[in-house]
Amino acid sequence: MKHLLAVLILAGWLSLVQQTNPTPALDRPLPGEAVQGVVLIQGSCAVDGFASAQLEFRYEDGPEETWFLIQDQIPAIQGGTLASWDTTTITDGNYRIRLRVLKQDGNFVVVEVAGVRVRNYTAVETNTPAMLPETTLQPTPTPTATPVVMRSTPTPMPPNSIAVTAFELRSSVLTGLGVVAALFLVLVIYRAVRRRTRRG
Repeated sequence: MKHLLAVLILAGWLSLVQQTNPTPALDRPLPGEAVQGVVLIQGSCAVDGFASAQLEFRYEDGPEETWFLIQDQIPAIQGGTLASWDTTTITDGNYRIRLRVLKQDGNFVVVEVAGVRVRNYTAVETNTPAMLPETTLQPTPTPTATPVVMRSTPTPMPPNSIAVTAFELRSSVLTGLGVVAALFLVLVIYRAVRRRTRRG
C-alpha cells in the first residue's frame, strides 16, 4: 500500500513539473501542408524567463538563408494562434517557418517547420503533411495540361467547443490523482482505527 501511495505522489509531481516547464512549439501549419490565403499560425511560445517572440519565414530552397518577418513582439501564448500570415503577397513555393523565443537571459529558443507549400496561384498537389517538425518533404506535383489559378478568401474555423487543452488534461489527471490519494489515505486511517477497536 505504501508503494502505491508513493507511485501516486510521484506521478502527480511529474505532471506538475511538466505543467510548469512549457516549451515552444509550432502546431499549424504542419510540415508539407499546402496553404492558401491568410494562414493562422498556431502553437506555443510561453517558456520560463519569456521576454518576447517573433515568427519568420524563408524560401525552403533559397541560396541564402534570408528570413522575412511575419510577426514581432508576440506575447507569451500557450496553445493558441501566434500570428496571421498573408501568403497572397508572396510567390507560390515551399517555405520554412521559424519561431524565435527570446528569454530574459538573452538566449533564444528556436522551433522550425519545413516544407510548408504555399499554393495561391498554382494547383494544389495531394496534401500529405508530416507529423514531425523539421521533416522536409519534396512535393510530387500531378502533371496538368494547363495551370489552374486558385484564389480563395479563407474564413476562420469556429472555435471547437469540445476541444481539450493540454492544461485541462493535466488538471484532470492531477485532480484524479488527488482523489485517489485521498481515498487511499481514508482507507489507511479506517483500517488503523478498526485494528485499535478490535484490540480494545
